[in-house]
Amino acid sequence: MSGMRQPRRFRMNAARHRVCSFLLLAAGACTPALRTPRTGPFPLNARFTIVDFPPPPARIETLPPDPGPRCVWVDGYYSWQGRRWSWVPGAFRTQQPTCYRSEMSLAWVPAESGALLYYAEPGWYEISSNKAGTTRALTSEECAPTPKSLTDCRQR
Repeated sequence: MSGMRQPRRFRMNAARHRVCSFLLLAAGACTPALRTPRTGPFPLNARFTIVDFPPPPARIETLPPDPGPRCVWVDGYYSWQGRRWSWVPGAFRTQQPTCYRSEMSLAWVPAESGALLYYAEPGWYEISSNKAGTTRALTSEECAPTPKSLTDCRQR
């Protein structure tokens, strides 16, 4: 073993360590944050559907240019249409302050003949202080309308 060379340990002096740390932090700070909608849980009265099989993996979407600070990005998702999954593409929307969004949910539930797969489509709900845990479901256009022009996204 005396003829084998021992690997040298990499040592970073304090100055190099500070420079590398700074560069890593600076790179993270330069990454723009994607504005997403306010989210929350499904209310107790959310509508679930029994589906035959889970959706395929989500698609990778290329985001269009950011239209402005008042718009949020809503991810695309698979929607159950009869007996198949159909892709609904993502989009920038203008979210109303009285709304929140629940993302898609899947749940396997035991049954006598095996398990059933329940699906809840992403939805928009009214923010309320209802103690019963129910809330009113809203449409996308009520809660997060598609911007009619870029000025809808740029206004503060």
